[in-house]
Amino acid sequence: MLPVQSNCNPVVAEIKPARVSPDGERVAVETLTPGSLRRTTTPQRHTVSHFCAILQDMSTGLERRPAMAEDEPIRDKQARLHRLSHLLYRHPHGLTVREMAALCGVTPRTIQRDLKALEDAGVPVWQDSDDEKPRYGIVEGYYLPPLKLTLNEATALYLAARLLSRSTDEHNPHVSAALAQLASVLPDTLGRALQLTVQKMAEREENQQFRAVFEVLALGWATGRKVRIWYRSARSKQAYEYTISPYFVEPGDRTTYVVAHSDYHQSTTTFKVERIQRAQLLDETYDLPDEMHPAAALEHSWGIVFGEPLQEVVLRFTPEVARRVDESTWHPSQQVEPLPDGGRKLTLRVSGLMEIEPWIKSWGKNVEVLAPASLRVRLAQEAWALAEMYMESEADNEHTVGSSRGAA
Repeated sequence: MLPVQSNCNPVVAEIKPARVSPDGERVAVETLTPGSLRRTTTPQRHTVSHFCAILQDMSTGLERRPAMAEDEPIRDKQARLHRLSHLLYRHPHGLTVREMAALCGVTPRTIQRDLKALEDAGVPVWQDSDDEKPRYGIVEGYYLPPLKLTLNEATALYLAARLLSRSTDEHNPHVSAALAQLASVLPDTLGRALQLTVQKMAEREENQQFRAVFEVLALGWATGRKVRIWYRSARSKQAYEYTISPYFVEPGDRTTYVVAHSDYHQSTTTFKVERIQRAQLLDETYDLPDEMHPAAALEHSWGIVFGEPLQEVVLRFTPEVARRVDESTWHPSQQVEPLPDGGRKLTLRVSGLMEIEPWIKSWGKNVEVLAPASLRVRLAQEAWALAEMYMESEADNEHTVGSSRGAA
């Protein structure tokens, strides 16, 4: 079991790459992890799918850099680290220190320091067992192959990145690093706009607990391994221990959720990541059910809640907002019907009412709930309570103003 830490150590420590020699034999390697070196004679190969893109290259700066010739000397450390990591990626059988020094135009001593800097940044660097001229490389699967995007595809990714930045209030350095990498390959106008987004995200205070938990959940999801969490619910004063099988991680309204099978509850449960105080990666594995991916699991949800009985919600919108109703697809189940007065009737079938209720309230007096009756009654009662609160407040204000005038 791995202890939870506030850096990338848990991710690197579990990846033990194998290198194949020219004659086809597997060569023992050692993985460089922050603060320690470990040697193994029976290495295993792990590929960590697309989450490696989130956890990669923390040493890359936010600034955009022009392309350089491979043998051009690099004096700036950030640019050199960026070049070094990609040199190692492009040479899967590894490079010696002298080869790297020649390619980067610096001394072997500088390369040794740079390898240590990559290690400290969480990049999983391996070293083979040749003590005289060891070769270094980066764990296979850590970097994804380069993407070739059209302008329209790049613009779509920019919009997705902007949406991500607006949907969370946490400063997640992995998200910032991934978006910074994306900004470096976008056309100048889009790249500069995304860089500003990354800089604004970086101004938020970093939550070390959230970051550590996020890293463990991402690795558990990507590798199919169970995670032990200590979770404090909104109604509880203390955290309780659960063992979960992460099915997927889903962004919400300024928050992040993990949908997982809970061994304790013996059911699929949604946990708010910000309420997880600690997470620990386990050796026990699990199989991901075919139906447990976001598109299928959340098909009938309004947000993140699923598994509740489907309910039909019927809403009547005033003519003043009819065009706005027509402009969006609010839910896959929606049916929009024009009304004689120019308004709209919107019919939906959703899993539960908890998440759709705030959305209905956001329309104010421009929407009326026709069904279900329970929701209509609940909103009517809330409307009366709000009216009474504001009338009492207005009466108090008038009394205060009158008293002040009398005193004058």
